[in-house]
Amino acid sequence: MLDSWLDNFLSNKDLYPNRTGQGSVAAGEPSFGGRYDYNEEKDINTKNIGLGWLYYSFARLYKPKIAVMIGLGRGFLPILIAKGMKDNDIDCKAYFIDPSLDDDFWKDTQKTKEWFNSFDVGNIIQHYLFTTQEFVNTDVYKGIDSIDLLCIDASHFYEFVKFDWGAFKDKLLENALILFHDTISRSKNPKWSGPRKVLLEILKDMELQSFDFKFGAGLTIVQKKYFEIKQEYIDKLENEWQDKDDSTF
Repeated sequence: MLDSWLDNFLSNKDLYPNRTGQGSVAAGEPSFGGRYDYNEEKDINTKNIGLGWLYYSFARLYKPKIAVMIGLGRGFLPILIAKGMKDNDIDCKAYFIDPSLDDDFWKDTQKTKEWFNSFDVGNIIQHYLFTTQEFVNTDVYKGIDSIDLLCIDASHFYEFVKFDWGAFKDKLLENALILFHDTISRSKNPKWSGPRKVLLEILKDMELQSFDFKFGAGLTIVQKKYFEIKQEYIDKLENEWQDKDDSTF
């Protein structure tokens, strides 16, 4: 990622990381909202995009061919994911679902294309002006499968987060990466705790594992376990190891 690209990205105040709960400040109690005691000017001057570093890195590391991203404000996460996908130089596509309920930002198709083109990711991202409930009734949804990367950051009410998860969980590849945003700090209003509530439910599945990044409003990554490394597994390796020469590295 070139400095010139970052300069362009951060020239848009709507994409300042802390304004979307993506900043490098540690997540705190809900009243903090992930924005407590934060020096925004310093982060911008040092080109620190907070959780954005993870989004770009996940895309470079996992090399997703199909990504689905729901919600996500002015496109902070989709732009960085798409940038990573583009930099991988492989055939890929990012589906971005946002009904523009907060304001009219995404309602002008041409302006939306120009927005993504300004970050050189317009050929990667396709925006769909739908709620997830509407999107699941489209032919596009029916044609999506083999999802490598799923990002959920739309409505934070429990019933909507649960619907978002339910709509795509069976379309995920075995090694897919799932990102939930706003999983730690958001609001004292319990209705805004939907992402964490859904996580608590789905993580009862013993085949899933998770890790919280306690920055901004909180990011949780979820993935299926490849296998469990238990003591029995270590003992089995030791018993099967043929070379008993302890001097061997």
